[in-house]
Amino acid sequence: MISLEENDINYSFYRRIVENAALMSDEGEWLEFKHSNADPDLIGQYLCALGNAACICQKDNGYLIYGIDDGTHAIVGTTFNPSTAKKGGELLESYLSHMLSKNAFFQFVKLRIDGKNVVVGVSAKATSFPLSFAGTEYIRIGSSLKKLKDFPETERKLWLSLSVFDFESMVAKEHIEGKNLGEYLDLSNYYRLLGKPFPTKEGDLVEDLVRDGVIKVQDDGRYAILNCGALAIGRSLSAFPSLKGKGIRVICHNGEYLTSFSEDKSFDEGYALCLEEVVDFIESRAGREEVIDKTLRRSVYPYPVVAIREMIANAIIHQDLTVHGSGVVVHLFANRVSVANPGELLCDIKRSIDALPKTRNEELGRFLQKMGMVETQFSGLARIEEECALRKMPSIFLETDATKTTMTLYRRYGYREFDKQDIIRTCYTFACLRHFNGLETTNPILRERLGVEDRNAAMVSRILKECVDAGDLKGAESTKDKRSVNYVPFYA
Repeated sequence: MISLEENDINYSFYRRIVENAALMSDEGEWLEFKHSNADPDLIGQYLCALGNAACICQKDNGYLIYGIDDGTHAIVGTTFNPSTAKKGGELLESYLSHMLSKNAFFQFVKLRIDGKNVVVGVSAKATSFPLSFAGTEYIRIGSSLKKLKDFPETERKLWLSLSVFDFESMVAKEHIEGKNLGEYLDLSNYYRLLGKPFPTKEGDLVEDLVRDGVIKVQDDGRYAILNCGALAIGRSLSAFPSLKGKGIRVICHNGEYLTSFSEDKSFDEGYALCLEEVVDFIESRAGREEVIDKTLRRSVYPYPVVAIREMIANAIIHQDLTVHGSGVVVHLFANRVSVANPGELLCDIKRSIDALPKTRNEELGRFLQKMGMVETQFSGLARIEEECALRKMPSIFLETDATKTTMTLYRRYGYREFDKQDIIRTCYTFACLRHFNGLETTNPILRERLGVEDRNAAMVSRILKECVDAGDLKGAESTKDKRSVNYVPFYA
């Protein structure tokens, strides 16, 4: 048992739990009041039931509170002392520890409120599988203690709740008063990006933040910032222990190799706050190129800005956030830019354009999309290929292994600057994009994509034959011109 004095850091948390519980009109399914009942088996059953109910109700813990009158909810104090209570000759806490299932975590906390002793039995919410006591699973139904197996619908809800685990919904920082949320979150930019006026009432602010998965209300009535919210609009990711190293890092190189380091800049703000700044930084370091458009000479950015933006956004949304201390890294070379994120690609690398939507961080992607930071969710790779086609650049080179995924865009324009792998990859990727959009891919279409003159149509025919021989593409009769061939991906 832990005894807390008023100057202890956790005293205010448990005092709030008790006082808020006393104000409730009814006991929640994750909350039970007792006066002095010290039956060890009943205590174990309640800790089991409350932890299971907390999981269903999306609470951090269930609470068995001694010292609140069950009828009036007045704080009356208790004589119950978990430290001296026993089951036979065994101390209570020892007995409970081996009678409860292995995934159970419980503790007793003692504190004085207005001169009265109060004991709070804390049962952490169930994880992985339902909590049990003496081999039996229990649950609260209303205010009654019941066996879980007798309520199959509740059991189904519990298993559904147990199966939902994602890094985004975990707590990044807790015990925050509503007036202090702005110390950790850039709320002004949050509303600016949403295109909404800043609310005048704290209640409206909290409602918006809870709805968007930025914060949640703690058991004691204060607020916890969730990883999703901190990652998106956190003022400083390093202020959140779980998010250290998750900022975007851009490394500039003055040579061909990774060792040719020239500049390194880390962006510690939430992704919605810094994405444009990251893209601007890359643009400023990549330089400009002089091109002649008809008779006019103009200066252009060497990479499609939309493509770079989508590459970074794609890496943000699909990164494996559970990899500690690792985040999105951009390498900028003289001839290419690569964006890497921790985590293996979740689809077949050959089906990256048309794969069914699947992401590790759906809530983060949804939130960034809502704030206008990414385009239609899951369309990133298709959008990148569209931009590369407009600039006559090779399709991105996508690599993945068990630890990371890397996208590389090469600074080359037109087939004369492409190497052989650029040409093969671009033909296949562009055919995938066209097929995904219900469009044909013929020799003339590919000549336009690669920037090949009409007189070199035979060269494109040879390229297409290589793609077919490699098993990437296959020919199908065109629906528009019976004399031409529509090339489709091998999976079509």
